[in-house]
Amino acid sequence: MPRPAGPVRRRVAAAVLAGALALGAAGTIIASCGPSKQSSNTQSNAQSNTHRGAGAVQDVQRLLDGLAGARDSTYTAVYATAGGAAVVVAQAPPQYAYQGGAAAYLLAPESAYLCRTAPPGCQPSPGADGVSPSQARAISAALGGGFLPVEAVAARMAAVVAQPGARATRAQRTVAGGPAECVAVVPAVGSGLLACVNGAGILVFFAGTAEAGNPVHMELQRFSATVAPHAFEPPQLIVNDTPR
Repeated sequence: MPRPAGPVRRRVAAAVLAGALALGAAGTIIASCGPSKQSSNTQSNAQSNTHRGAGAVQDVQRLLDGLAGARDSTYTAVYATAGGAAVVVAQAPPQYAYQGGAAAYLLAPESAYLCRTAPPGCQPSPGADGVSPSQARAISAALGGGFLPVEAVAARMAAVVAQPGARATRAQRTVAGGPAECVAVVPAVGSGLLACVNGAGILVFFAGTAEAGNPVHMELQRFSATVAPHAFEPPQLIVNDTPR
């Protein structure tokens, strides 16, 4: 399984985004997204693209449709999370692998494995054809809670925009070195979410909260349309602390 080399540089200031989310201002969230420079019209343009009700739902659905474009794709993506930690995502459906610094979660139709470095070993569990809500929660927990699989990001966006009084703001931004469609969702009460998807359907940015309420901040740092030869094999083929 591929490992990121060297320190991972975050291009988005976490403090700015966290402040925008706390304020609950959709236009401010969009304005904070990505490293590109902003014009004096950014705020007004964001506000003109803000919708409620059915319009907000349509904005989020458009983003989710974009994510669906990479559902069957094979790729490896490296995400920076809060504090600079990296998570490597490899997928070649129906096989998926998620690796952080201290743990990895491997999912295939036949079986799933949660592998840790301390103590070293892998625990098997039933597999699945895709990432279900329960699998997404297990993946996030294994990686410390600061990362969400794409499926969980989509579920969070859909759940928040469905709340009464929620509003959504969309904008085209430059994120992770390329153009992306970004949508910010702000509920009537509570913190908002921001997700950005590029033209290939790859999630390039997400800031907000997980289902349990813990903060999540992740940005794409590197991408490849390939996976390593052994990306979906348990490290050292250790199961229940016993070499196979």
